[in-house]
Amino acid sequence: MMDESTDAAVIAASVDDPACFSELFDRHARVMFRYLVRRVGPEADDLLGEVFRVAFERRETYDSCRPDAAPWLYGIATRLVAKQRRSEARRIK
Repeated sequence: MMDESTDAAVIAASVDDPACFSELFDRHARVMFRYLVRRVGPEADDLLGEVFRVAFERRETYDSCRPDAAPWLYGIATRLVAKQRRSEARRIK
């Protein structure tokens, strides 16, 4: 049986009970926010919400063999930062 305290267990539980996903936010939001602030500054608030929105929408595809969701969340955050930078570069041109 899966350890109830892992991120993988929280994500799995959130498939049937979406409210469980808030536990993942509580565990990782502060670190994700600091990561985003270092990359985009004050726009980190908006991107933090996007990171967890994307994660929530994709939670059914999470690899439950990985107990820690931090690398997954960093990947989502990094892609969103890159997307934002491309969008800004197009606006500047």
